[in-house]
Amino acid sequence: RKHMTETIFVNTCAEWTTGSGPALTRPPTPPVPLPGDTDTNKRNSKQEEKEEKGEGEEKEPMTEEDKKKEEEKKKEQKRREEEKKEKEDRKPLLTPRSELLMNKRGLGRPAFVECLIRLCILKYMKSQSKYVKPHAAFEGLITNHMLPHVKREVSLFQDSNKYRQDRMYTDEVDKVFKHESNMQFLEVIYKKYKVNKPRLSLSHWLSFLKDTMCLSIEVTGLQKKDAILCYHVSRMAYSNPQAVSSHGLSLTDFLEAICRVADAVSAPTPEELQHFFRWSDTGKISTRQYYDYVVNLLHSKQIERRRIVGRTSAQFITINTRPLQHKLRPILELIVESMKELNQIETSEQLAACPMKHYS
Repeated sequence: RKHMTETIFVNTCAEWTTGSGPALTRPPTPPVPLPGDTDTNKRNSKQEEKEEKGEGEEKEPMTEEDKKKEEEKKKEQKRREEEKKEKEDRKPLLTPRSELLMNKRGLGRPAFVECLIRLCILKYMKSQSKYVKPHAAFEGLITNHMLPHVKREVSLFQDSNKYRQDRMYTDEVDKVFKHESNMQFLEVIYKKYKVNKPRLSLSHWLSFLKDTMCLSIEVTGLQKKDAILCYHVSRMAYSNPQAVSSHGLSLTDFLEAICRVADAVSAPTPEELQHFFRWSDTGKISTRQYYDYVVNLLHSKQIERRRIVGRTSAQFITINTRPLQHKLRPILELIVESMKELNQIETSEQLAACPMKHYS
């Protein structure tokens, strides 16, 4: 068998070399279309389009599950495109330096001052040659356009230390805070309302005023804008506005904000409250007259007729006429008694142990 295989191989090679055997042929190659051959080019382009569209192949009919999957894929792709577009829109058009001056909610204090400086340069140095140097133009902007229209609220920020020294930092105010368990209640309330944050935020401050019934235009006369102003004026100023410690009220700031609320509310005097309760049982003296007065008015249908006429100093921007300790005492009484009734407790330890409830 081996000899026969070698003989056949030798004979086949001899036939190929002499040319007597079968010729080896290659598969025919398609003709290359010339640039001017438009018919061939059109034919090839149509064939390519059919192949891309898949017209030449027979497709299997899609089931309902396949249709659902296809729709989900389209929705997912559309969602990703929208997210990508949102990310591109959110890209800040600011320099790195300007980003440091920006706050999450808008302009920070340094950026605001920079805007004023740029404004005074445009107004007085480029459009007019009234001032030569930027500091003179800035002073002119404040003198000519800001101070004539500024309200007393803005001056409160300038006189914040004066208010603390003249009205807050006194022995009488300190005694009111330390009277009975007022300070213990305030410390627990502060910890409860600041939640897990390092300081008390503005929203939690407003929630605290609502829960203690202090924020009521009909009864106490305290408006929301005045409550917000009390919050911002009581905050300590920090050189770095982006620091976490500058966001919110510390415990000391919280006590100062309560003092400012007491000045803004200007509660009635004890004589006025006794006159209000003249219809009550004789000989029965209430230890929480202002709290009972506020609750009585809130549940009354004739608030305007029964409410005690507000004092002249019962606004935030008016000049104070009474010492702070006389105004602070009824406000602390209202805060403590409101917390007791709202949470059904009697002591600050019970308030610290129970979950905080909110006034609806």
